[in-house]
Amino acid sequence: MYTQKTIETLHSPINQHGEGPIWHMGRQSVFWVDILSDQILEYNWNQKQVFTYPNAKMVSAIFEIEGQNDFLMATIQGGLAEYDLNKNSCIVFNDLDIDWKETRCNDEQ
Repeated sequence: MYTQKTIETLHSPINQHGEGPIWHMGRQSVFWVDILSDQILEYNWNQKQVFTYPNAKMVSAIFEIEGQNDFLMATIQGGLAEYDLNKNSCIVFNDLDIDWKETRCNDEQ
């Protein structure tokens, strides 16, 4: 069965280096990162609204954590972390034994 789809333009904040969009099933939102502005962005499909979540370090990628609508897994300049969307805070749980002064999580060493 064919279902007609429509395409909409999303007018979001300008990103310096936006990438890595993911669909978050639990929140019915699209998330992506703006690496150079150290933030995560969310477009809530039902509310038609963009939310921004600041971080103290570069965020390279994000992932949904099944069953956890208020947390994301993130790769940041500092290692692997859990990002709390309510508190706008990131807790690194594995630094990957890397010197992070000038490296972000998806850079080659």
